Amino acid sequence: MINRRTFLIGTSCLGICSGVASAQVTRSESTKQTLSGKKLVPPANGMIKVACALSKNVTPIDWVGPQTVFGAWLYDESLKRDRSFFEVFTVGESREPIDQSLIPDYTYKDAPQAQVIVVPGEADSPALSEWLKKVNKNADVTMSVCYGARQLAKIGLLDGQVATTHHDYIKPYMEEFPGVHWVSGVRFVEGPNVSTSAGVTAGIDLAMRVLERYFGRAKALAAARMIEYQGTSWMV
Repeated sequence: MINRRTFLIGTSCLGICSGVASAQVTRSESTKQTLSGKKLVPPANGMIKVACALSKNVTPIDWVGPQTVFGAWLYDESLKRDRSFFEVFTVGESREPIDQSLIPDYTYKDAPQAQVIVVPGEADSPALSEWLKKVNKNADVTMSVCYGARQLAKIGLLDGQVATTHHDYIKPYMEEFPGVHWVSGVRFVEGPNVSTSAGVTAGIDLAMRVLERYFGRAKALAAARMIEYQGTSWMV
């Protein structure tokens, strides 16, 4: 049997791609790609680094939501105490304030390589595009939230893949990026190493899913309890 989320994604993709020869995709193909997030392996030493890319007009909840998930303190059986399993930091073109008082922790030139890259909805930036091309190669997951998907599409990271974004941007992005199989009505879409979420709070669900892929369902549920998050759409 096929679950409801898989069915919705598969049928939505078929509807979108109908009549567009270069973008046709079968339900089985879209389902396989949409749910292709495999288990992730934490580094042997140290915490998992999470880089939140910031530029002008960034939407706060798009990165603060995932930051809250990854910042949850969880019980470490080996140490017999709670601790953070992720090191979250922000990255920008410079360390000048972005939108008033928001100052990135690092610049694109000196930021450490991260295992997880968070791309919120934000303004275009050539420097951001170049940085994403570089760091994506060695990241476990590059995840976009809301119209942050455009930053990934414009540099080709979503070509030939199923992807989603805020429902208001599905139609214009279908026209701007016809090589991407855009779907709506889902919280997030997983690819082999690039994942996209719908708008606003959907980024929290995608972050929860990434945490689960690293540490399993029990740890993810513990994180949800810690941050008092009652959403369940991350459970796939």
